[in-house]
Amino acid sequence: MTDTQTINTPRTGVQGNGRLRSELVPPVLQGRFAGVDLDALVDVPVVRTWLLWGMVWLMITPSVGAAISGLFNFPDYLAPVISP
Repeated sequence: MTDTQTINTPRTGVQGNGRLRSELVPPVLQGRFAGVDLDALVDVPVVRTWLLWGMVWLMITPSVGAAISGLFNFPDYLAPVISP
């Protein structure tokens, strides 16, 4: 039996490693939130879409900002491409 298996095996009457035990067992809700399924409150597709759009904006807007800044600082650099 390895050290991990020894620590993770349930024991009766022995506390064991409290820090590790708290990482393995999720906390129990108390009070008015007891019995509420918190995973049901989260709309996973909406959260994933929000994160995706956040990543897209984090990649696109700095590129657009750098291009616009380049137009102001070096107007001859992109002038042949943009001007008719």
